[in-house]
Parts: sequence; C-alpha cells; structure tokens
Amino acid sequence: MVKRRCFSLYDIEEYLKENGAEKVSEKAVLGFESELEETVRELLGNAQFYANYAGRKRLITNSDIVMALESDLKPESEHDQAPILGKVANAERRNPVRIRASRIRAARRI
Repeated sequence: MVKRRCFSLYDIEEYLKENGAEKVSEKAVLGFESELEETVRELLGNAQFYANYAGRKRLITNSDIVMALESDLKPESEHDQAPILGKVANAERRNPVRIRASRIRAARRI
C-alpha cells in the first residue's frame, strides 16, 4: 500500500528555501515532512481531546487547537487528564457561555 502524502514535497522545499535554506536535499525534505506530519498528528490528537471534553465529537474548533498548543501535557490515559481539565476551566472563564452550553448538551446525552 502506497502512503498518501499529506504535504506536497515541492511546497515543503519552497518553504525551506523561503526561510533561509539555499539548497535542500530530497532526504531533508522527506525528513521535514515526516516531522511535520507527526507534529500535526499529535496536535490534532490533543485538540480532539479538548473537543470531546466540550461535548463535540466531530468538530475541532480554534479554541481546541489553542489549548492543545498551550498544553505541554500528552494525555495517555484517564489518570493523566486531571491537570488538563484545569486548562479547560481557564478557557471557560474566557468564553463561559459557549463552553457551558456545550456541557449542558453533553450532560443531556448521558
């Protein structure tokens, strides 16, 4: 099975050149692509955690991504999630109506 590329190798090469690289090898582009994919995958996994906590299963919002970027924790299990919930509470203070409404909807589903 052939791996489908998430990012264009040409675009990655152009990005590296725009940011100071004079010459870029194919191996460097492939390495950068794999690191970029891993970073995006990890970020989206953390953002999905915040979206699920807010009662959304399919929609990841900008606030979920911002919280995932601010978070230095990687939730591996239920026990690791307690410190992250405090960050969600901080986000609630910034936009209380929207998050509380999603909690009410989530509570109704239970």
